[in-house]
Amino acid sequence: MHRARVEGREMDVPGLEKPDWQKVLSRDYTPWAAADVKLDMAGLSVPDAVAEIERHL
Repeated sequence: MHRARVEGREMDVPGLEKPDWQKVLSRDYTPWAAADVKLDMAGLSVPDAVAEIERHL
């Protein structure tokens, strides 16, 4: 799925080079250990959501 999205993406930013799949695979990638913050926006106001995000920083 990721490869199909990369290869099918339209570049609409002048001067921005579209990466091919090999470039995506060769990128240095280090997963974030603590980057998984989930918010249920159905039950939070925007200020409460911001406060929750800030609490995780």
